[in-house]
Amino acid sequence: MGWVGLLFADPSADVAAARAAWEDGDSEAAHAAATNAVTTLETAEDQGGQRLLIGGGVVVVLVGGGAVIAVRRRRIDDSVEETEVAEEPPAGPPPVDVGEA
Repeated sequence: MGWVGLLFADPSADVAAARAAWEDGDSEAAHAAATNAVTTLETAEDQGGQRLLIGGGVVVVLVGGGAVIAVRRRRIDDSVEETEVAEEPPAGPPPVDVGEA
């Protein structure tokens, strides 16, 4: 899960910034950048677990919502078909016997 936690994070950029600051003689900036890199790497697994839980929850909600919508549509379509069949008008006028007049 650590790789999921490292998505959109770039600890190598923090390491490069720490190296550049160290070479420029700025030990405080180097320490801050190195600390950021270490923190990113140490918390990657926890971040990955949280992201996977959130993503899984979103998938469950979307699939469940889609299923509810599909069932409701099917029930509405079935009830519309039943009322259409019951309300059909007769096929034509009743037969007239012309021969008895």
